[in-house]
Amino acid sequence: MTVRLAFDSSTPRASVALLQDDQVLAETRLQSVGGRHNDHLLAQAEALLACCGYATRDIDELVVVQGPGSFTGLRVGLATVQGLALSLKRPIRAVDSLRALAFQHGPCERPLCALIDARKQEVYAALYCWRPGQPLSYVTPRVLPPAQLAYQLPEDVLLLGDAARFYGEALATAGVRQCFAGLACGGPTAAAAALLVHAQPDDFALLTAACLRALYVRASDAERARQPR
Repeated sequence: MTVRLAFDSSTPRASVALLQDDQVLAETRLQSVGGRHNDHLLAQAEALLACCGYATRDIDELVVVQGPGSFTGLRVGLATVQGLALSLKRPIRAVDSLRALAFQHGPCERPLCALIDARKQEVYAALYCWRPGQPLSYVTPRVLPPAQLAYQLPEDVLLLGDAARFYGEALATAGVRQCFAGLACGGPTAAAAALLVHAQPDDFALLTAACLRALYVRASDAERARQPR
């Protein structure tokens, strides 16, 4: 039996979940103000543990969505998990936000394109096909304008995530047939990330706090400013 405390802050709708193996004991979701989650994640984690009658010492592993997504949200989420890992001396498993979103949808015979709004009129995107038990990536996470993405999508693709609807007009203009997955049109969730870890533990290495890294995909504004012109 493995008890996991999971966090996702890759989008403005953050979530925290407590799971025992493949059973979701509790999950809470919150809408951030100005894209900032700050102290909310830890407070929600403490509330979930108390509600379910667990203590921090009962946690076996921590799970965190590492990106891509909101730079600020990811930094807050990863810092929260790193702090917990150090204080509790527990390992971390990091999950790609787009893969978690594809896993959330469930088995599908069609290719899945998971999308997260990257701002600046761009999207984070990855293509997946389902194989027994999990979505496998055949186009790795990237950031690009929706119109450019449209020319790379197979005809029968199923679009997942809020960004699919937000940029639906741009995708349709470029010739993509709009086909959305109703239940998976939000963002990734902490519970989905932890369930994916449970289903495919060998895909997600046990990390120390010092080894945890965000998956940004796109360079920050500060990094781009430092690049030679």
